[in-house]
Amino acid sequence: MTHSGPVCISVGGGKGGVGKSVVAANLGVAIADLGFRTVIIDADLGAANQHTLFGIDRPGQSLQAFLDKDVRSLEEIASPTGAPRLFLVPGIGAVPGAANLNHAQKLKVMRHIRRLDAEVVVIDVGAGVSFNVLDFFELGDLRLVVSSPQLPAMQNAYCFLKAAVHRGLTQRLENHAQREAFKLVCGHRETDRVSDLRRRARDERAGLDHAFEQVTTGFATRIVGNMLEGPHQRKVLAALSRMASDFLDVTVPVGAHLSMNREVHHSVTRRRPFLLSHPGHEASLALRSLAEALVTEDVQAIREARQAPPAEDPGNVSDEPVRETDEKILGVTLIDYLRREERVETDHALRVAFGGRTFQARMKDLSPRGTMIEGHLGGEIGDELSLTLVGLPGRPKLRGVVRHVSVAGFHYGVELDARSCDAASDLLEGAPRRSDTSPPQMAATG
Repeated sequence: MTHSGPVCISVGGGKGGVGKSVVAANLGVAIADLGFRTVIIDADLGAANQHTLFGIDRPGQSLQAFLDKDVRSLEEIASPTGAPRLFLVPGIGAVPGAANLNHAQKLKVMRHIRRLDAEVVVIDVGAGVSFNVLDFFELGDLRLVVSSPQLPAMQNAYCFLKAAVHRGLTQRLENHAQREAFKLVCGHRETDRVSDLRRRARDERAGLDHAFEQVTTGFATRIVGNMLEGPHQRKVLAALSRMASDFLDVTVPVGAHLSMNREVHHSVTRRRPFLLSHPGHEASLALRSLAEALVTEDVQAIREARQAPPAEDPGNVSDEPVRETDEKILGVTLIDYLRREERVETDHALRVAFGGRTFQARMKDLSPRGTMIEGHLGGEIGDELSLTLVGLPGRPKLRGVVRHVSVAGFHYGVELDARSCDAASDLLEGAPRRSDTSPPQMAATG
């Protein structure tokens, strides 16, 4: 790790009870076990329980002592957890108003988190979408959203991701005029895609597009599926990931799948992280794999993608819960995504023809009904494409219609026609997932 300051990993989720704190605790154990000095921050203000998960009856001084100026730094209240190289900054328990830090208090805590004498900081963020919750989540260089596979939890996870994107945007707007312009372009339908907001923002006021770019390219968030009852529920998480990509214009891959099991449940009641009591368990191995992936991320590149400093707090806009009509829309949309065929990752060389022109591209995933292709095509929604897989024997051909275009104009979602659906199914059954033969170099022809 060559960057300055600790790597901050925030762990959030839209709904309580999905295992967010358990994931944060065991992830901290896994990272510390890799040799990194790690500190867990219990930022679940008003409902702190990390000390309980580690079997600590009396955690001593907490964040409240820091806010009351009884101590000058977070290091003074960081206590050992019993796991090597892992320390805990206890949060604030059932104290009235604990969750309502004012803006100055919040910034003070955030500054001191960045100054901690640690290599990695894991921030256990509270549930919900209040500004304090979203800002502690935003503090993470790398971010995890924990969800169980049930529909209400998935709805809340998506709403949390959406709120995080919007909060990140407002934090990067440089002045009041830009914020007012952003409110104007957001004043449309609840189901608007972020790419649509971005296009309207370009028309409304200069400077807004840069904020969209910083948020979408530097989002660095993964989904952690918890309490899964079988392999079939992995599709649910994949649907949430696709929905975030299509509607929020952010890449949110699934980072880990944790099954429902007795050992994890008992670890909570026994007050000992399951990575310590059952290091070889399937859930332990999954979190160790996730920890290894996180500590090898290029954090400096992510920080550079978010290079603009946050603007001053845009004000206390009320944090309204998701309205019933929005939940119905979201539920229907999620169910529609769940009904779609599972996508298979591919990397095939393509020749793409449309409008009398020919381009080279790559096929990045494929399902029996559609495909995602990558390349500078200059296409638009509704364009009819002819796709030739030039790296496969016989050069199979598919045809379809563009249904989605990323803001950068580099990724295209294509719905295949009926005949091509059969051909796609054959490819998924018998063809390799990758073809390295590149299509011939060619210029666009008119």
